[in-house]
Amino acid sequence: MYSDSPDKKVSGLTLIELMVVVAIVGIISGTIISLAHSARSSGIQYISKRVQGSLVLARSEAIKRGRSVSLCRYQGGHSCANGSNWHDGWVVFIDINNNNRIDASEILKAYDSIPDGFNIRWSQGESALIFDRNGRTNVPGTFSVCNSGLEEGPVQVLSVSVGGQIKQNSAKGICR
Repeated sequence: MYSDSPDKKVSGLTLIELMVVVAIVGIISGTIISLAHSARSSGIQYISKRVQGSLVLARSEAIKRGRSVSLCRYQGGHSCANGSNWHDGWVVFIDINNNNRIDASEILKAYDSIPDGFNIRWSQGESALIFDRNGRTNVPGTFSVCNSGLEEGPVQVLSVSVGGQIKQNSAKGICR
């Protein structure tokens, strides 16, 4: 601002000062958005590694022990839980006494729930994944790990073949 009077104090921002402030705000907001995206991607990677680790454990234990090992959605109790979203946890177990129940002594490893905002979907719905003594599965399928807060975003896909091979792929898609 311009004033003819030497007694008046002029206050305000110059155009250059205003442009510097706008540039700083733009840089900070871009950094925050980038950090949020990195956090989501890291979370998906971490969760997919947990799922992959449980698949490898189940398959290797089936081969090592010479008997079937199962993997299913689990919320405690003595049976596999219903539903295809494994968000609340899952379990790797051997039904030693063949009573179709999960007894505490049969659990090889139980996996806790994953953080809110993420999903794990098993393409075969409510069926358990069973590896036989040769490491083959009862049913082929895929696990999709994604961020449930996005309409479309990164998805980690773990494919399990009938032969028991586990492949991981990255994709973009809708989290369901």
